[in-house]
Amino acid sequence: MPVRAQTITAVTTGNWSDGATWSGGVAPGATDTASFTGLTLTLDGNFTVGALQYGAEGSLTGTNTALTVSGALSLNATFGNVNEHLFATSSSATITVNSLGATDLFAFAGPQEGLWDDNTGSAHWNNLAGATFTLHDSASIITAGVGSLFTNAAGATFAHAGTGSALIQWGFVNHGTLSVAAGSLQFLGTILTSDGSIRVASNATLLLSSSSLSAGATVSLASGATLALTSSTLGAGVSVSGAGSTSLSGAIGFGTGATTFSNVVWSPEASATGMNAALTLSGTVTLNPDQANANEHLYANTGSATMTVNALGATDLFAFAGPQEGLWDDNTGSARWNSLAGATFTLHDSASLITAGVGSIFTNAAGATFVHAGTGSALIQWGFVNHGILSLPTGTLQFLGTTPRVMARSASPTEPRSSSAMPPSTPGPPCRSPVAPPSP
Repeated sequence: MPVRAQTITAVTTGNWSDGATWSGGVAPGATDTASFTGLTLTLDGNFTVGALQYGAEGSLTGTNTALTVSGALSLNATFGNVNEHLFATSSSATITVNSLGATDLFAFAGPQEGLWDDNTGSAHWNNLAGATFTLHDSASIITAGVGSLFTNAAGATFAHAGTGSALIQWGFVNHGTLSVAAGSLQFLGTILTSDGSIRVASNATLLLSSSSLSAGATVSLASGATLALTSSTLGAGVSVSGAGSTSLSGAIGFGTGATTFSNVVWSPEASATGMNAALTLSGTVTLNPDQANANEHLYANTGSATMTVNALGATDLFAFAGPQEGLWDDNTGSARWNSLAGATFTLHDSASLITAGVGSIFTNAAGATFVHAGTGSALIQWGFVNHGILSLPTGTLQFLGTTPRVMARSASPTEPRSSSAMPPSTPGPPCRSPVAPPSP
């Protein structure tokens, strides 16, 4: 007669295999549910259970040992203001949980409550094929160390659900599906490696703060979704698609090669840097949406490299009321902006393209439009090549210390007043203005 699965509860701190640790005097078997709260259990071997109820302030420790949970796994089901602990008993050891079923991690209303590695950096969690791990509300996976790792296997799903902002500080490897279904999920000071899919639902936010996203990662943003990048780095070939938007703030580093975004909001004082890197922006681009007294930076991180933006949609560059605010190449002379066929780039009011170096180039392709709109005087110090339409319906547009190359037809009498009506000119050597460069 088969043995009936039971729920077996730990009654004291001790070794997992020791019957004295458990009610009934027998350790849970492969089909049983193990349950413990507020106790420290040491995995003195590798064990399998059918389900696990991991209560408030419980701890699992071990030395290169693992627990496999084949069914449901509940962490902090009582919603206490506490963490569940997962750590090895020596710095060179690891403690591993392999999850095969549905895992739910709950948290108290306070921040940074959830699964904790006790700062040892030696915890591993493997969400195996078919498993689903859900962070609820502000439940988090936290550490003050380095080295702990969460792996979401091919065929597995990791999700954030509910309200609030959840935090992940462990290293994270995604081979399956990483889903932000609601609220915010923040990766802080860590590495997100992904060859699976990353999906952000409408009105949800995925944040990378002082973190990195691996080369070739793909992110899909639903309408109203946000990918927020703050002082982070992206590997080459990262692709962000969909109707949502990506916000850039702080210093954003890009790997050599191409990175694609859909809609981008480029915050004041944000900088995009890279070595022979190229960003392709397929949707709308908003530079300095707050119209703050600041510049957006676009530059390469070595003297021989270039940093390129290829824009396919509508780009709007706003500026503070003061002069020489706008898109700046940090005086490296290594910035390229290509406004491609069908794109429109609009300088608003006194927004400018500025440098104190030489070599940066703005190219307005055939079929593209470059416009100055609003009041005030906009300034262009970059080299400028126009194959499309350069239009000046209002205000003043000044080319300072540079020579625009105008190769397009003149505007018709019914079109806005445009510098494309200027005769073609042969570029001469650039001259520098005595005007001091802007402060970063």
